[in-house]
Order: sequence, then structure tokens, then C-alpha cells
Amino acid sequence: MTLGEKIKELRTARGMTQEQLADAVYVTRAAVSKWETGKGYPAIDSLKLIAELFGVSIDELISGDDVRLKREKAAKSGKALYAAAVIFLLGAFIFAALVYALGEPLYYIGAAACVLCYVGFAFFAKNEYARIAGRAAFDLKRKIARAFAVVLVALIIIFCGLDIAGII
Repeated sequence: MTLGEKIKELRTARGMTQEQLADAVYVTRAAVSKWETGKGYPAIDSLKLIAELFGVSIDELISGDDVRLKREKAAKSGKALYAAAVIFLLGAFIFAALVYALGEPLYYIGAAACVLCYVGFAFFAKNEYARIAGRAAFDLKRKIARAFAVVLVALIIIFCGLDIAGII
């Protein structure tokens, strides 16, 4: 896929016109048309603005790799990592329940390990592009799930601390 084809694909995926892209990167519509037809190439400052606008790296724009396929692959691996994070969170709850039910404080180690694994997997589950750009657009359901997980992890830590202190 050529640079012009990538620019056109990214622009149309965003629902932008050539005029809107031209305004965003401070060039004329004719310049965008030349890029997309392969009759010209953007200057480096325009490439930087295009990459920033679409949330891709300059390497992705000018390389032979397909941007869409890379993003789909990253999203798929992100979902798998998120599923693993949820499994570790459930493991932390199981260990916490074992501590409570059996009164065996050694299960705190398992709960702590599961919480650490949860945090690690949850971090890497976030889309790489969103992590780099710092502007992830997560849907409401995912935000609620993460907030719920944070609250539950905090409760586990609080109850573990209270149990160790002998308060409960």
C-alpha cells in the first residue's frame, strides 16, 4: 500500500473530506489530492501532523505495512490481555475468600500476586496506540468495568490489611 493510499484510507475511515484534512494539516485540498493519487508527497512537517491527527507513527505511514491490519491485530491482542487481567482479578478474589474462610494468611501471597498480574495485564491490554498518544477513547462499559475492578482491588487490600492488623 502506498503512502497516498494509506492517507486516503485513514481519511475516509475518519469520515473526513480532502478539504477537512487539508485544513487540519495547513495545506491546500489540491495538495491532499496529489498525495492520495501518488503525484506528490507531503513534507515532513505535514507527515508529522498527519500521523498525529490519525494516531499513527510516521513509520506506519511510510512503511509497506498496512495500518489497519496492525491496529486490528493490536486490538485483538488487547482483548486477550484484558481477558487474562479479569481472570487474575478473579483469582485474587478466590485467594481473598480462602484467607477469610480458612484463616490461612499465606493465601495473601497468592492474592497479592494475582493483583499485581491483574495490574500488569490491564495496563498492556490498553491499545498501544492509545497508550502512546495518551488519548484512548474507551467506551463507557470498559470505564465502568475498570472502575469496578479498582474498587474491588482496593477493598481486598483494605481487608487484608485489617486482617493482618487483627482488627477483623
